[in-house]
Amino acid sequence: MSNKWIGRLGKLHQFRGVPYVEEYSDGDVCCLLCDTGFMNNSQRKAHFHGSKHEKNYNQVRAAERDEELRRDVFLEVDNHLKESRKRNRLEHLDVTTRWSRNMRPRISALMLPAWRLQMHSRILEVMETEQGIAVTPIQDKIEVITKLLTKYEEMEITSLLEQALWKARILNDGLFESVQDVRNYVALEEDFDSKAFLNQMKIICGSEVVIPKVINFLGW
Repeated sequence: MSNKWIGRLGKLHQFRGVPYVEEYSDGDVCCLLCDTGFMNNSQRKAHFHGSKHEKNYNQVRAAERDEELRRDVFLEVDNHLKESRKRNRLEHLDVTTRWSRNMRPRISALMLPAWRLQMHSRILEVMETEQGIAVTPIQDKIEVITKLLTKYEEMEITSLLEQALWKARILNDGLFESVQDVRNYVALEEDFDSKAFLNQMKIICGSEVVIPKVINFLGW
């Protein structure tokens, strides 16, 4: 992300070259990060100094920092492999190399950054095992880490299934088209408690019955 990006944009020339701002021919601009539509001079100043834009910007920056950390871990692993080959390490290096490469797509698919970073760190620990160690302990470590990744994958799948059942229950009656509609409904009915409604839908969505059966079917 460009270092020019702010939350403090104001003058028109400041928008040029910023990848998240679209400039229109009449001088209006559009914040692609917040999907604002085109804004005139006063509107853009208010937007780019506002809390909504700052929140969206900070979320994007946090995601980018996670991606940078992930790339750094991959780079460190690759550099370590290159140096290891030069020192002609034991045969377990070939095993761990193939294993780590096979693990990467699965790790990248995890949605939680903390889990991704933990898995990269655990793999790096295996890759840095001291020269001369027996192959069996390495295989034991690989098995432990692989089981941990499988556990994370299963937790995410069950969480997504629970979210899907919950959302389906909310939309089932046709009154709402999205969860956001539920949160906005208080504008039409002052006494409506969106939090209580959403919690009630989570209780009666059937996840406590469906998810254990799915887990049992999959043999987890």
